[in-house]
Amino acid sequence: MQAKAEFLDRRNWIAIGWLMLKFLIGLLCLLSVVVLFVTPLLFILTPLFFHFFDIYLVGIQIDTFTKSLVIMAMGVIFAFISSRLLNVLVRLIGSYTLQMTKMLNRIQTTFQDTGKAHEVMRSGAEGYASSAYLKLGVRNREEAVLKALEVEILK
Repeated sequence: MQAKAEFLDRRNWIAIGWLMLKFLIGLLCLLSVVVLFVTPLLFILTPLFFHFFDIYLVGIQIDTFTKSLVIMAMGVIFAFISSRLLNVLVRLIGSYTLQMTKMLNRIQTTFQDTGKAHEVMRSGAEGYASSAYLKLGVRNREEAVLKALEVEILK
């Protein structure tokens, strides 16, 4: 009985949707960190490794110390650019997480208000329940959920 109620609760599905989106964004962030952090590090360490490994960059073999120093300089420049890009990425993900938690809290509050109205209606005090719905500007629980989502989409 409890499992059925949890399965049919829209709040859970909304939270799952947000978390799935967060997972996809996390995968993109992982890929970005690998490209924007590891690549400059490998470029900077090229003078140490070109003796031991065959290193090719855009089809050009890095086989002399001069070429490896040029690649190292490119790595230093790329590291500065990468740090700026990663800083922007972290700020975007942080603001997304903040917006996600705010929306989930608003939906939770809306559900609590509509749940109180439903409980009051079941107890026989329809006047109080209808005033709770009037406070929200809706007629039933489904409209309250839609209104909460609509408010978030319009922001």
